[in-house]
Amino acid sequence: MPSTKSRLFFAAFPDESVSKQLAALSQDHKQLLSRPHHPLDLHMTLAFLGIQPGDRKSCFEKVGDQIALEGFELLLDRIGYWKGPRILLAEPSATPDGLLQLVDQIWTGAEGCGLAREVRRYRPHVTLQRKARLTSEQKITPIRWQLESFSLAESSGNGEVPRYRRVKTWQLNSNN
Repeated sequence: MPSTKSRLFFAAFPDESVSKQLAALSQDHKQLLSRPHHPLDLHMTLAFLGIQPGDRKSCFEKVGDQIALEGFELLLDRIGYWKGPRILLAEPSATPDGLLQLVDQIWTGAEGCGLAREVRRYRPHVTLQRKARLTSEQKITPIRWQLESFSLAESSGNGEVPRYRRVKTWQLNSNN
């Protein structure tokens, strides 16, 4: 019997407080034809792994098991926009070293699972809406996100909410 395939990615999912702030921010910028992400689906992708055979999932879980980093604060302080795909997003104006280390360690582990490292520069963001329009980036009241965990997630792609299911979640070490 052939193995099942899944669309996998590593992501950070915000806690309830940050999720509510992001949902409110999205609502503040709601446009007639835009499609806001459901609050349960808001996340920051750390590494998109693509469609993978089911037997590779355990290798990615081992990648998460091996990461030992401190938690860190992420400051989402501007609204950005990607014209091509028409995506409205919340993003930091500065990327914390902890986030870059986390992404690097994930990709290093994923290479051990036979996956090529993403070649594009990592641009941390939380997608707020699709099919949106924005003329320029905008500063916003900063949203402070204490990033204390990350997950291996999969996309259901079936239109149900939440669209993204957490396969496994790992805690980052407390930096207190």
